[in-house]
Amino acid sequence: MGSTSDVIREGSPLSEAEQKLAEEAKQRTLNILTDTLKKKDRLLVENSEDFNGRSSDKYIPLISPSLVQDLISELQKVTFMRCRGDINKTWHAYVYPRSNERIIYLCPPFWESTACLGINSRPKTIIHEVAHFLGYAHTIEKTMANQMDNHFNQRKLLPLTNYSIESAFADYMNHRGTYTNGSYSCCREKSRDSVCEQSVISFHLRFLKLSLKLRKVKAEKGF
Repeated sequence: MGSTSDVIREGSPLSEAEQKLAEEAKQRTLNILTDTLKKKDRLLVENSEDFNGRSSDKYIPLISPSLVQDLISELQKVTFMRCRGDINKTWHAYVYPRSNERIIYLCPPFWESTACLGINSRPKTIIHEVAHFLGYAHTIEKTMANQMDNHFNQRKLLPLTNYSIESAFADYMNHRGTYTNGSYSCCREKSRDSVCEQSVISFHLRFLKLSLKLRKVKAEKGF
């Protein structure tokens, strides 16, 4: 892409109704990310390398508190525009990661997505696109290349893709129960825009931490 002004001319303004939905989706995503930090002891890890690099796409992705904080910081800067007319019809959104403008271009499928975090949801799409702004790409190789890029080298990137980051929230931290009578049936969490302390990743981390503890005990005893 060319200059920032070229990027701005790429899309068109949202309608008033679209802008309202986009801002609502942004706020709901911020709520989800903030809730994740509140539950970091059950859902996040400070150093994924402690678990033998099990944060790649081959395993359940392990997310750090600093990554969640970075997602929040970038998302707070985000504005929205409508995508250009000739874009891929299956895309929900796209961004220009190297632009200084934090613009997410929203495509028609975005409006058909659900409001709550899940497989086909607006928060999932937003997390995916914001991860691009941090340097995370569609492959581990490209993400690691971005780490060496002057535009992204202000932070150390985890061995993750933006697909695995969105999956961490939408698939592995998400509630498995339904939201009825003011709470989720799986964990009794009252906030609709939240993650679950009884989720898949919670049990996975419990197992990994126990395994790590056992390995340290064996190492200390010379086994």
